[in-house]
Amino acid sequence: MPVKSKEYSPDIAARFIEALDSLKGDYTVAEIHSTLGVSAPYVSTIRAGNRMPTLDHLAALTIHFGISGQWLLTGKGEKELPKDQPEIEKRLKAIESRLKSIESHLI
Repeated sequence: MPVKSKEYSPDIAARFIEALDSLKGDYTVAEIHSTLGVSAPYVSTIRAGNRMPTLDHLAALTIHFGISGQWLLTGKGEKELPKDQPEIEKRLKAIESRLKSIESHLI
């Protein structure tokens, strides 16, 4: 379903796609999509401007691939996080790990 809401910026989708494309030298498309939990058709709908990446997908780019959340959302700052991630990024990764652990106990 297309997103028409004014709260989303098409620039976020463009930066999401730019980040995906920049990862292709280091990862296969299948690795990127698998890690983000997206399919090729889903990414195609984002490229076409018919969908927006979810916050989960944006967070996964930050956590797993070191893409700056600030850059993804605003276009400001560096695209890639420094190799020594800021404390907040480390905390996000720890929270994600804990959530996965809790989720596995609930299933």
